Amino acid sequence: MAKSLLNELFRHVWDRIEADVDAAKRPQWEAADHAGSRVLNESHLEQFSVSRHLEGSLKAAERSGAEQISSLLRQAKNFLVWSHNESYYATKLDGHFMENYVTGMLTGPEGNLARDAPCSGFVLLGPDTEYPEHSHAPKEVYLVLTPGVEWRLDGTHWFSVDPGQVIYHSPWQGHAMRTQVTPMLAFAAWLDDGDRRAIRI
Repeated sequence: MAKSLLNELFRHVWDRIEADVDAAKRPQWEAADHAGSRVLNESHLEQFSVSRHLEGSLKAAERSGAEQISSLLRQAKNFLVWSHNESYYATKLDGHFMENYVTGMLTGPEGNLARDAPCSGFVLLGPDTEYPEHSHAPKEVYLVLTPGVEWRLDGTHWFSVDPGQVIYHSPWQGHAMRTQVTPMLAFAAWLDDGDRRAIRI
């Protein structure tokens, strides 16, 4: 049941992305590469303080046209693997950021769906929070699900991002995002293999 739910969530998210960005193709894997007979690990978002913003973000996403994704994510949230990037602690990012961000991995080495696929999952960012500029080797796409988000590429000007908009990052392209009143809920997917601990921030 949980695995079919995760597969359906994956499919709906990538249907939206591929309709918008031709260059972003969902990763493919053989059926045997799924979690298979391995037990799906439950991971509870509530251990992170930013979790208090998830339900409001899901409702904002529903109002913005992502009803199916929101419904599936609400059901599947405890089968995403929620975590902080451990390298961010070493970088000594400030406490406000660390308390207002979390990633729920869907695929990749930490995910429950396809552990040998590139990393993908959902990013939750609290209100009045900036995700500092960072970069990485894998190409990446974001599907933004909530309103009120601003983005910056390569240190240039900030620009507004609409719900449902897809943003593409080329290898090592610097990017940052920030919220104001409304938290951000977005899906992020690497298009190549990579280690999250190697992100430059």
